[in-house]
Amino acid sequence: MPKPENIVGKGFDKRPENINKKGRPRKLISHINTELKNDGYTAATTDEIREAYLTLLNLPISKLKEIQKVDNDDYPMLYKLVAKEMLGKRGMEMLDKLLDRAIGKAQQYIDHTSKGDKINIPPITWVDNGDKQ
Repeated sequence: MPKPENIVGKGFDKRPENINKKGRPRKLISHINTELKNDGYTAATTDEIREAYLTLLNLPISKLKEIQKVDNDDYPMLYKLVAKEMLGKRGMEMLDKLLDRAIGKAQQYIDHTSKGDKINIPPITWVDNGDKQ
């Protein structure tokens, strides 16, 4: 609890310039997001990102080189970065990542019943009971 002598005469009724009429200042990210939305930019959906990845996988090298150019401002950053990585030294790793993110990883089967022991399945033996037709 503050001391009464420290707050006497310092209220908003005596000093109205202390009133914060605009409220708490916005955080930087939410402020930038609001400005970008006002400029017409929207957040990319999961389906749009997936479609972008799959489209980039289908482009010829000449088009990827055009997209990755630094001075080319016609494409979003996602396209530019992915095109640059696809044409870089680790292009195969980038292709693996794109396929994993767009399509999903290959199914992996897990044996959760034998606890790592080898399962021996006995061979099928036929019993000849002598029936002849």
